[in-house]
Amino acid sequence: MKAWAFVGVAAAVLSGCGGGGDGSSTPPAATTSPLDAYAGTWASACADHAVATLVIARSADTITVSNRSDYFANADCTGAIVGTVTQSADATATYNGTVDASITPTPGAAAIPVKVDKLTANLPAHTLSVTGSGVTHTTGQWCIAYPNGTSTCIKDEGTYPAQTGVAGGLALQGSTLYDLTANGSAWVVDGVFTKK
Repeated sequence: MKAWAFVGVAAAVLSGCGGGGDGSSTPPAATTSPLDAYAGTWASACADHAVATLVIARSADTITVSNRSDYFANADCTGAIVGTVTQSADATATYNGTVDASITPTPGAAAIPVKVDKLTANLPAHTLSVTGSGVTHTTGQWCIAYPNGTSTCIKDEGTYPAQTGVAGGLALQGSTLYDLTANGSAWVVDGVFTKK
């Protein structure tokens, strides 16, 4: 499991300076960072009942990422949500610069040029929580049952160990976010999300 999934609620970072002896003050000025563009809520496309949602919040040159996956009654992600997977801790990632790169957004697609914001992520030790009307838990796994008689099962690993110093990156093309992993000097797409 990758140490990050990115999406969040923007946290504006403000810096201000005090006023003079007359009690006046200068309004605080908002700082900017390449990470500003990632703040918000992002969702993956439907993949066999499931939609992943990332929430990214920015603070200075760091982002905090929480994620969840919702499993729908129907394979096309319609109908009721019958299972939801969340983790007990959020990942944090620190900005490490921007590089020009070329990525293949989906298998078989033509490569596109992007600016990759390089990040180093950390994720504390954490557990998964799987809840919903279609969820059952047996020794070692949760299963999410669908009305058509099929199911998705997720291994219960107990407590996942902390992960530190995980290298990766993010890139934007319009309203599309690419979650990336470095492979030598190339970048591989791990996830594709659209801003909600």
